[in-house]
Amino acid sequence: MRRMPVLRGNETTTCLERINILAPSIFAEQPSNDRSEKYVFIPTSAIVARLLNEGFAVSRVQEQRTRIEDRVGFTRHMVRFRHDGLMPKVDDIFPEILLINSHDGSSSFQITAGLFRLACLNGLVIGDEHFTVRQRHSGSEHDVIDGVFRVVDEIPEVMDTIHRWDGIPLTDHERTAFARAAIPLRFEEDDNGNVPVDPRQVLRPRRTADQRTDLLSTYNVVQENLLKGGLSAKTKTGKLRRSTAVNGLQADVKLNKALWMLTESMAALKNSEPLPAPLMSQ
Repeated sequence: MRRMPVLRGNETTTCLERINILAPSIFAEQPSNDRSEKYVFIPTSAIVARLLNEGFAVSRVQEQRTRIEDRVGFTRHMVRFRHDGLMPKVDDIFPEILLINSHDGSSSFQITAGLFRLACLNGLVIGDEHFTVRQRHSGSEHDVIDGVFRVVDEIPEVMDTIHRWDGIPLTDHERTAFARAAIPLRFEEDDNGNVPVDPRQVLRPRRTADQRTDLLSTYNVVQENLLKGGLSAKTKTGKLRRSTAVNGLQADVKLNKALWMLTESMAALKNSEPLPAPLMSQ
């Protein structure tokens, strides 16, 4: 994921120029040629410009890579926004709004809640669909902007969840169980059901401040280790290699959402609550 300086509305021109360099698909002026007449083109760049004028700041952008020539300049992309006035940070965690779109039909407009943790420069994605608004390419710019503010209204609930997880202690056995459940979300099992990394690696904090055993700290450590890579992983032939970072847009969002759902489930088990519906149905 490409990081960029957090640029605000009074720096709109500079910000848009910077985004165009990092993720040119955002600035497509028309959809890809295979879109039908029913496809309503809403340029992501127009939404970004409007949100900058509303006081939002762009913190990160990313676009999906492609080797298909007809898809270059139209692929799925993501823009992360902050707004200090509407979504104040808590400790080192900044709430964010994620805008995902494409101009080749591979994605609808998706507006979802996210978090950014300053300590590890990690972007988190909320896995609960309650915090996501989807807009098909049959609406208008107004519909997308309205969706952004609907998600903004849910941010206090997201931060309440973070506070709740921070107050849930885990035993060593529970932390190991959490790590074991998280590893297959990132690594494939072999024919014998074995995974290439050990839970102890996934639970190893990268900084002193993360040497806590509450659910939030465990979630943060596991998420960072799985996404940033660098773990000693065993290949199917028995050789050791370092795991790579998760850089693809779809893979990043998918893994983040799955980890959020896993953490929700652990919180529910600790509080003797019903499991979240998405996991119960799988």
